[in-house]
Amino acid sequence: MGNSFNANHNHMAFLILHLGTEGIFSLINWWVGENMLNTHIFLSSYDSPTQFQKISGDGLLPCIWELEVINHEKTAWVENVLKQPKSPNYETYLTATFDANI
Repeated sequence: MGNSFNANHNHMAFLILHLGTEGIFSLINWWVGENMLNTHIFLSSYDSPTQFQKISGDGLLPCIWELEVINHEKTAWVENVLKQPKSPNYETYLTATFDANI
């Protein structure tokens, strides 16, 4: 997934798809250096959903609704990986779910 602040990672990532007013937002997120999150944000139109335009890179952050999902991922990562440094439970992290009707 390219270079980052710290390219060391555990091959753990999550994808957020958000049907927004402006189009479809795709956020690819992966943990690096154990406690940092890399995020790339792409936008596609409803007419061309497979044509992605990268819109992150200039300081843009996820929207408030996407942050709800990221908060869930952060909590699951802390509880299942960071608080268990000798035996991280990646399986439990990967099976943790978030369900909200916002």
